[in-house]
Amino acid sequence: MLTRIAFASFALAALAAAQSSLAINPNTAAGALQYLWVPGPTTNPVAFFMDMTVTNPITIQGASFPSYTPVGQQITVEFYTANAPFTTYVGNEITAANWTLRASGTSEVPTAPTAPNVCWGSGIQMAPGTYGVAIVVRNANNLFSNLGPQTISNADLSVTVGAVSAQAFVTAPSAYGTQAFHFNGTLFYAPGLVTGSCATKASVGRGCNNVSGSFYQKWGTNAAMSAALTNRSLSLINTGASYVLSQGGGTFIAPSATAASLPTSNNGEFVIPLPSPLSYPGGTTSQLVVNTDGHISTTSNLPFPGNNYNFMPTVNGVLNALNPIWAVCWHNFNTTELGSGLIKHEAVGNLYVVTWDNVESLPGTATAQTANPCRFQAQFDLTTGNVTYVYQTMTTIGGSQSYDDTVVGWSPGGASPDAGPIDVVTLTSLALAAVETLPLKVAASAAPILGNAIDFVTSNAPPLGIGINFLSVVALPLPGLDLAILGAPGCFAHVDVNAGVGNLISNVPGLPGLSVSLPIPGNPALAGFALSSQSVWLEPTANPFGMLTSNGVNLSLGVFGF
Repeated sequence: MLTRIAFASFALAALAAAQSSLAINPNTAAGALQYLWVPGPTTNPVAFFMDMTVTNPITIQGASFPSYTPVGQQITVEFYTANAPFTTYVGNEITAANWTLRASGTSEVPTAPTAPNVCWGSGIQMAPGTYGVAIVVRNANNLFSNLGPQTISNADLSVTVGAVSAQAFVTAPSAYGTQAFHFNGTLFYAPGLVTGSCATKASVGRGCNNVSGSFYQKWGTNAAMSAALTNRSLSLINTGASYVLSQGGGTFIAPSATAASLPTSNNGEFVIPLPSPLSYPGGTTSQLVVNTDGHISTTSNLPFPGNNYNFMPTVNGVLNALNPIWAVCWHNFNTTELGSGLIKHEAVGNLYVVTWDNVESLPGTATAQTANPCRFQAQFDLTTGNVTYVYQTMTTIGGSQSYDDTVVGWSPGGASPDAGPIDVVTLTSLALAAVETLPLKVAASAAPILGNAIDFVTSNAPPLGIGINFLSVVALPLPGLDLAILGAPGCFAHVDVNAGVGNLISNVPGLPGLSVSLPIPGNPALAGFALSSQSVWLEPTANPFGMLTSNGVNLSLGVFGF
């Protein structure tokens, strides 16, 4: 059931506003879709160059393009035009002084596979004429491109695409054989020179009662990973219902001459029968599924939810793995590489030991195989159910294209709450929860575009109860107002409830449901108007105050959005 609230609560008029847009998609007929490998997720911004001839005045509002960037990672997309007298990108690709930044926007990658969307503020007004254009993408792991050049046109404009540089305004565009890479995606615009506005929604903070039985840490470079893990060990002590994570407790056991080796593989996985069952929090297993890329599970976790590449280490992949996962050192390893060691396994007393015995990281190119091996292992105690990660020599040398990321962790399988990363260097001991609890969450169903309606949907609520969803014109700055003073430690207010309205929400049959609907007037004067929402749940057992709070959602009304 949807509860509809009156926008008149904020004394806003409802007027209609016309809005139109057109999409421009490069033709894929000229060549197969190509991957554009980005050298690093936070360095080397990629520039897509194109020439644009505008016939009728337009205002470019946003863009959408395919990417294999991990879910939840925020990317930045910038729109540049070449300075007068230049009317083409050709010859200006490596001269930053010849370009002007016209707009910039950010986008958090939602689900995978996905096309990240970016909205460019008030828009980029383009009068009739010919322009050199560069679209620069920052903090993406890698992107799709197509082969070109190609020209795409309609009644308003013509776009000729055909160049991509892996380092914006620094290196010359790269080619694929005799053909150049080019932008693959969609440009959105409104006819005429208009002042637009982005309709945006952003989640802030986190709900309270976030109880996790998982842990993780992630590094973006081999150097950082090596500094943290070399000659270190981590122990997962099985208490029967959960693990206790502690520092140390393990000594590296060199594989014996009789240890079995897994077949060489790049991104493969193999089932190893155990000589006796292994107990772990939540169950037992008679096998281990060992993945070349440094993680072990009870049953295959492929494909990882929300992940395009199974070898791409992500926190989301660990926390939402379908089955229990020991991420001993999830990294892009390749035992088929020349000079690589193998993954070996054997029983040593009551331990079953799986060792990455000097296994190579994937190199940047097939012809530039820099030696960068890692030696580490997981020790499974078949008697106690304890698991120990032991790291010996971990490479400092990067080179796996954009995939130098490493994730270490454990998760019991299924959707798990994110309690934030640990620090293996300062860790002493951490008791992981026997029962995980996802925090109360509220989300907006769509971007708040003028003239449309959106829903505020609350999830992860305790069974059979009631709460209130607040809609306010005043958002509280992060981290929010700490409600420990009321007897709700760990809970934060993200909206000013005195500057808004509240609506009953419930999962009790016969009462209003967990969604609250908001009709948004089509009045252009409301562009940029800010609203915020947060849900509160009455739960007597949660804390002395008997209340749970959700994250907050901040909205900005606009004429265009995703």
